[in-house]
Amino acid sequence: MVWSRLRGQTLLGALRLYPLAAGTNLPFREIWNQRTDEGAMTAPATYTVVAVLLTDDPNGLSSAPVRISIE
Repeated sequence: MVWSRLRGQTLLGALRLYPLAAGTNLPFREIWNQRTDEGAMTAPATYTVVAVLLTDDPNGLSSAPVRISIE
């Protein structure tokens, strides 16, 4: 793992319950500054991005992986 949006942060619980009907989605957007969790710039490479929704399951609910290239 190179970067995690919530690494080192404490979540105080759900802020809002947002039920979704089957087949619908709820898009989120995040801007990554291309730095690692330690603050170093990432090397040019192809990376795999996966979003994980925290749930009661310890593994969470993962999105489909998406590949991005940093040049």
